[in-house]
Amino acid sequence: MNEREVIERYFAAFNRHDLDGVLACFHQDAIVVGNDGSRYGGLDAVRSLYAEQFAITPDGRCHLRTVAGADGHGEAESLFEGTRARDGRHFRAIGLERFTFLDGRIKEMHVRHRPER
Repeated sequence: MNEREVIERYFAAFNRHDLDGVLACFHQDAIVVGNDGSRYGGLDAVRSLYAEQFAITPDGRCHLRTVAGADGHGEAESLFEGTRARDGRHFRAIGLERFTFLDGRIKEMHVRHRPER
């Protein structure tokens, strides 16, 4: 599976809120770096991060706008939209995800989101 296919598989699993499917896209030593610089290292931390995200926005979806990948690297632009469980507020954010791959899985992912204007 090439980088682009892994990214597309990741987004499809995310949109189904399929935690096991999301984790299957990540390397066992994965690192996810969030918007605020927070780092989640290892599959247990990545699992906790996505479980929390799915609980915060139970209807959250990322619409993949563009995707590219080659030579162990990839990028995706997405539009996230969802409703926050705590207050019912619907929001949308433009996302840029940068990936590094190892052994056909996501080794590192940097996420940048900003509210859509």
